[in-house]
Amino acid sequence: MTDYRVLHLLPDLTVGGGQMMVLRLAVHLRKKGCGVMIAACRPGGTMSQQFKQAEIPVIDAGMTGIRNFRQALRRLENVAVENDISILHTHGTMVDKIAGHILSSRLHIPEVTTLHGMLPVFGPRRRSLRSLLRSFLELGSFKLDWWLARGKLVSVVAVSDAVLEAWRPVLRQSTSGSKVDERVIHWGVDAREFRQPDPEQIMRIREEITGSLSRGGPLILSVSRLHTSKNVDTLPEAMMTVIDRWPDAILGIVGDGPERQTLERKVGDLSLNSKIRFLGERRDVPSLLAAADITVFPSRVEGFGMVALESLAAGTPVVCFDLPSLKALRRDVDAIRIVAGTGPTEMGRTISAALSDQNLPAAGQQARDIVLTSWNLDKTASEYDSLYRAILSKNGKLPDKMLSASDSYCSGRNS
Repeated sequence: MTDYRVLHLLPDLTVGGGQMMVLRLAVHLRKKGCGVMIAACRPGGTMSQQFKQAEIPVIDAGMTGIRNFRQALRRLENVAVENDISILHTHGTMVDKIAGHILSSRLHIPEVTTLHGMLPVFGPRRRSLRSLLRSFLELGSFKLDWWLARGKLVSVVAVSDAVLEAWRPVLRQSTSGSKVDERVIHWGVDAREFRQPDPEQIMRIREEITGSLSRGGPLILSVSRLHTSKNVDTLPEAMMTVIDRWPDAILGIVGDGPERQTLERKVGDLSLNSKIRFLGERRDVPSLLAAADITVFPSRVEGFGMVALESLAAGTPVVCFDLPSLKALRRDVDAIRIVAGTGPTEMGRTISAALSDQNLPAAGQQARDIVLTSWNLDKTASEYDSLYRAILSKNGKLPDKMLSASDSYCSGRNS
């Protein structure tokens, strides 16, 4: 039985941190009486099968460009009406948010948006007319997005305090004169995915990644979309520093993306083919993390840092830069080592020092207990469920008896 229905608008169903978290969130929300549907604005992506396996309905809006935007919008409108959607939930990209603002206005359905990342930086990527025009188009779309948001959004949720602070000037401009709930709801991990593997399974994983070359040396893991925004190009040079101290160390890179070929060439140029293994996209990431000695998280800018949280849930310490988005997590655990600098050499030195720290494995296991208890996905889903119910109760679309007693409309981190 469902008490209300939420339509999550995603830009597409490509494999990404936001898409994965929405999938996991949808599964947990359904247990709380929330009917969840997913609408992918643009066609394509490999995650549709995963949503289907989880029995989460997926709609392909078929939004391939400006020409069929109206047609795609009409399809989304019909889906919302036919399925008695109570709340629209957008996820911070211009594609799904602009569609969500228009649908919210037409259907008089409250809209919630989650901000997953820091403020975008607009500017030409190269010295060319095409790059300049693209930059102007992106900036114009950004301004249109938040102009359309006026009076539509009832709640803005940030995945970390750092994200909310970064977006606050934009929120003040776009919501002037209207009361919009602002709060932070952290992502969490699904404890069922992070059951500790047995020693034999860990040994098999380590042998698969390292082969016989490591001779029992350290296994370092990086899990990331291979994109320039993730700063993955620093990994090979960091490993050059690591193997000076740990010659048997192996780095496994999990993930795929547009930078993979460039990264593979760099690994070859540095003669690191025997030290760095490309593992591609994997479905057994929790087990891979548990088998590693250290996880390296090379991003310089992150809205949240889900990989760091998942690594700690697996009991594996993390090496990363000083990310503001991880400050709350660092207050809870002592298994994160911060790079003392900004470059790959400093990253390599920090990894080497972490591998030498005999107290760090125990800190990783303590962090695992804390994360699975206090940073779990059921808690995240409960906060979203409470928010949804409070919004609908305030609008008279949900009986007061269905309002969760654990929350109220203004009990988030509002401003």
